[in-house]
Amino acid sequence: MSQFQQPKAWMVRASKGGRLAELFSERSCVALGWNCLGNLIEYADSDALQRAYINAYGDDKPAKIRNAVGMLQRFAKQIVKGDWVITYMPARRLYLLGEDLGAYRHVTESEWVDKYANLRSVNWLFTVPRDELSKTTQNSLGATLTLFSLNEAVINDLLANAQALSRNNEGQNEDKQLCFPGY
Repeated sequence: MSQFQQPKAWMVRASKGGRLAELFSERSCVALGWNCLGNLIEYADSDALQRAYINAYGDDKPAKIRNAVGMLQRFAKQIVKGDWVITYMPARRLYLLGEDLGAYRHVTESEWVDKYANLRSVNWLFTVPRDELSKTTQNSLGATLTLFSLNEAVINDLLANAQALSRNNEGQNEDKQLCFPGY
């Protein structure tokens, strides 16, 4: 990212009902499935990825295919180091807000996050209580897509309500555990 570009912000859903949010937190990452497609970086363009998607998952409705291929392209190639990454922890009514560390990876089964092989490393920095956000921001973050970009007003609202995460075992390189405010 050049020094003149502002970081973008991306919402990455932690599976249905946010069931993987704690795992995203523990593993310092976000993850997507569609494992049968292999390493997403290897596709020359979205047409090649779309053909592979149809081959692996069937010829679905065109809009569903476009959405899936677009999300996969963004996850692998458009999110960059320094971009904001957000996921939701519904059991805690908190958003996790962190910085993308810049490397998309397609990993082997031993490294999967649950059943997801497409990963991005994230340095989780803040939590944001959902109830502190404006209704407009809550509605924007409520979109049902697995991955989507956020506008400047939403990220500003998130940052204005962000609470820094503390870490257990500070200064040690292993087994760092996030401490959530109020929990």
